[in-house]
Amino acid sequence: MMKSSLIAAMFAAMVAGDAFGGMLFEGERAKFDKTIVYDHPDSAPIYWGGTSRSEEAYGTDYCVFIDIIYEDGSATWQKWAKWTGGTHGWEKTSNVFIPKKPVKKIILAAFLRHGTGKISIKDVFVNRELPPDGTVLAVQRRTNLPFEDSDDVMERYLSGTKVLQRVRRESPSTYRPANTLPPEGFAIWPADSMRIVTPLDFPTAAERAAGGVALELARGERESVQVCLSTGAGAEFTGVTLDVSALKSDDGTRFAGGATWERVGYLALPFDYHHHPESRHGGMKWVPDPLLPAAPMRLRRGGTQTALLTFAADRDAKPGVYRGRVRALAGGKALPGAIDVSVRVRGFELPRTFGLRTGFAMMDGFIRKLYPDRFRAMKRAAWDLMLDHRLNPDDITRTSPPEIGDLIYARERGMNYFTVQNIVRPLPDQPWTLMTSPKELFTDRFYGWFTNSLSGYVAELRRHGLDRYAAIYGFDEREKEYYAGMAEMYPKLKRDLGLPVITSAMLYRDMAKGTLASNSVEALSADWYVPGTHVFSKGLTDYLHSRGKQVWWYVCCGPAHPYANFASYEYPPLEARVLAWQTYSHGVDGFLFWAVNFWSHAKEPFDEGDTFFPGVDTYSKFDMPGDGVMTYPGREHVLPGLRLASVRDGVEDYEWLQLAGQRDPAATAETIGRVTTERRRWDPSPATLRAARGLLADIIEQRSR
Repeated sequence: MMKSSLIAAMFAAMVAGDAFGGMLFEGERAKFDKTIVYDHPDSAPIYWGGTSRSEEAYGTDYCVFIDIIYEDGSATWQKWAKWTGGTHGWEKTSNVFIPKKPVKKIILAAFLRHGTGKISIKDVFVNRELPPDGTVLAVQRRTNLPFEDSDDVMERYLSGTKVLQRVRRESPSTYRPANTLPPEGFAIWPADSMRIVTPLDFPTAAERAAGGVALELARGERESVQVCLSTGAGAEFTGVTLDVSALKSDDGTRFAGGATWERVGYLALPFDYHHHPESRHGGMKWVPDPLLPAAPMRLRRGGTQTALLTFAADRDAKPGVYRGRVRALAGGKALPGAIDVSVRVRGFELPRTFGLRTGFAMMDGFIRKLYPDRFRAMKRAAWDLMLDHRLNPDDITRTSPPEIGDLIYARERGMNYFTVQNIVRPLPDQPWTLMTSPKELFTDRFYGWFTNSLSGYVAELRRHGLDRYAAIYGFDEREKEYYAGMAEMYPKLKRDLGLPVITSAMLYRDMAKGTLASNSVEALSADWYVPGTHVFSKGLTDYLHSRGKQVWWYVCCGPAHPYANFASYEYPPLEARVLAWQTYSHGVDGFLFWAVNFWSHAKEPFDEGDTFFPGVDTYSKFDMPGDGVMTYPGREHVLPGLRLASVRDGVEDYEWLQLAGQRDPAATAETIGRVTTERRRWDPSPATLRAARGLLADIIEQRSR
């Protein structure tokens, strides 16, 4: 059995470096791996870890990492002991795993992967016995500034064979942000809606000097900018609002549209998650996402409060450039500075029916759970919220079909797809049901119940012309034990109900891997396939298209960077728009997202008064904080998030791409290449995407004169 001292010695010998007096790496080169093979496999505990210090280290994996291969050939993949991202001195991390089968091999690695920064690593180890009970495995510290002057200190510790976590509060905070403002200073400055601005981000000299922002939008479109309000370490303001002047062109024509602003709210990051390399949040607790209605704001000392300012052009708006100014008022009096705004209305209009097919689940069950006495009103508010963001108010988990009247209303507002029902057995008193076992589903009794309950409903859909938007969903991410039953059920469903069937079962993945023949009855049983973006294959998609199938795709808690994803509120909003460009350029037929209101831990709607939410669960599941939650249950409103606004912008970008592609496919493809060339490669600069949008608008306008 290989002991920790030997591993550490081997590690040091292999990766000797120079800076910090030790082993220095940058970005992708920050990697060590070693395979440990056991001659006599056993199921003893695994205790592993290491020590690191860093300079601006951010990546999807900054950790000591193990894969475990068992004697029988099976495996447990990706167990982590994580370090804190950002800049810190020597920090030890470790973790414990109890295998249930004899372990033949451990693949050990220590690295900063898919990221940027500099790290030094030492004392990497793995032991096959537990440390003493109560051992602290890892300590991480995060500041509560500017909400309060304190730190949260998390300790992960061993209790018996379980790894538990405790958090204590320490005052004052040891973290002091690099504030560019004088102690009594104030600044108003713009930031692109595609970037994350935390409460401890402050304007650079260039951002303060710029003082202006330029947006462009089509008729019938919305586009946003972040208005950032920063204070010095000794300055605080209350009752702060925004004043947006009327926009006018040089000839005095008023902008035909509106300008609205929302307060940006802040959620607490969980301690264990994957850092995104663009986010720069090491040591900080608060990140933005909820959008709250306009109301007087408190600007805390030494912090930045952001508002999202959105301009909407009417469908009859006159093309041209309109200018105005944004100021901050405290108690009705203007604070220093202003932002000059230029809005250019382009000479084309977005389609009234959405251009991109989407299935983002706004689940009735959680609306009913949080608003039992106002369910109908809040459901309509939730549907309006989705439609305002050019998203279908869908629910792939439905256990009963949506009401016809709701669908007619949504169609009038642009809806282009909906799920009729999920192929599951409903669970009473549960807010959602996603899957049912094969032995319960593939029976004559279940099939009879499912089709009999829908036959009259489908006839009603046809009577209203709604059937062309409809599909039946089933077998969410299910594996091969479902394939034979699906191959038998799906053709019967098409025969008896006449609707397409859509699935995210692993049929597509297995065809792409070659473990399922693409011409088999099982493989071709579905009508529409929904793989994850990371398993997408252009060749397979072309083949399925040739067979009359559709291919959608999805993201959720994966894939992680360098793939684009918007499931995490820690990922830059830019990535939602990049995904829309990739959806168009790869010829994908639609986009599915499992949930926008997975309010599983919310006991009641939360107060909308302040912009910081220390008591609100972040609904963090898996390793992407915020996955499944892109809307928030306020007391009076179902609230959007910054990510939802960026998804809306991505849908609108997709519609620009459609219009440009119809007029000049070659020029459109060339323009797409400026933003993204493949799924793992795109330009991270919002300025690049905005410049490419301008080129698309030129293509559309030149060909539509």
